[in-house]
Amino acid sequence: MPGAELHNINVQNKLTLTQQVTNTARVALKNLIQKGKLPWPRYYGEEFWSVARKLGFFSVAAHAEPEPLMPEELENFLEETNNILGGVQDTLENLVSGTRNRVADMMGSIDALEDKDLENRFIEEIQELRRKNEELEKHSEDAEKKIREQTKLIEQLKNQVRIDPLTGLYNRRAMEPDLKKEMVRARRYKFPLSLVMCDIDHFKQINDTYGHKIGDRVLQKLAKSLQESIRTSDNIYRYGGEEFLILLPHTDAEHALIFAERLRETIMGVRFVSKKHGLNLGVTLSFGVTEMKPTDSISSFIARSDKALYLAKLNGRNRVELITEEV
Repeated sequence: MPGAELHNINVQNKLTLTQQVTNTARVALKNLIQKGKLPWPRYYGEEFWSVARKLGFFSVAAHAEPEPLMPEELENFLEETNNILGGVQDTLENLVSGTRNRVADMMGSIDALEDKDLENRFIEEIQELRRKNEELEKHSEDAEKKIREQTKLIEQLKNQVRIDPLTGLYNRRAMEPDLKKEMVRARRYKFPLSLVMCDIDHFKQINDTYGHKIGDRVLQKLAKSLQESIRTSDNIYRYGGEEFLILLPHTDAEHALIFAERLRETIMGVRFVSKKHGLNLGVTLSFGVTEMKPTDSISSFIARSDKALYLAKLNGRNRVELITEEV
């Protein structure tokens, strides 16, 4: 089989070489004729003239007797011919060498297919690669699972840092970056931003009368009522012991005042009941409202809402006060 294939390759290469030489001669002859230079082949042998006569090309055959060649012309011709033959020889040698290498590769492939031990080793290597790939996939899945667990844990820890454990509201630590971000957005997109600070009236008396445990339950229920009363775009924070800060994006002072008044009335309707302690308690809130100014910093913005809350306390509690001017 390999010997037959090599023979076919040699025949094909010879045909290709013959075709290339013929095409080259045709193109060269056409070019010379177009230039008006008829190439009388003085150096061709008898075979050429015989073919010319058989084809009836007598005008060509008439030049069968070439003029005597000068020694220098003959020497140049022989040198050119030697160069041409040398190039052809190099081409043929390269062709033969390349063909031999190709046949050797083919024979090696055939021998490898016939070598059962090599085939078995190849199969074993494939199986080993598959096994390692399965192990790698498992390790990858385990790593991804651990990464997901770690990511979830990190998010939980972040939330724990931002969440007040008693009320479940955002804490003061969360408030500052959130407020900074909203102030930047409000300035950039030119929308209003308001703050509402509120405080439980007389909360110290609740702790002193009923104990801190009841006070914590009041804070928890109050925080839930506040959370249920705000919009999804708003945020509420436990600012201090019994103080809460509500952040109202896209809300000017007028609408923040309306919001705070409605919230004050809602809290007045909430009752804190404990049959065990014979408790049926209502509480009130005081509110301070302000809108962000172009020159505000975080501290000045909060300070103004705190000042408004102080006025609400000073003016009798259970009321809403608004400060619009900088303090």
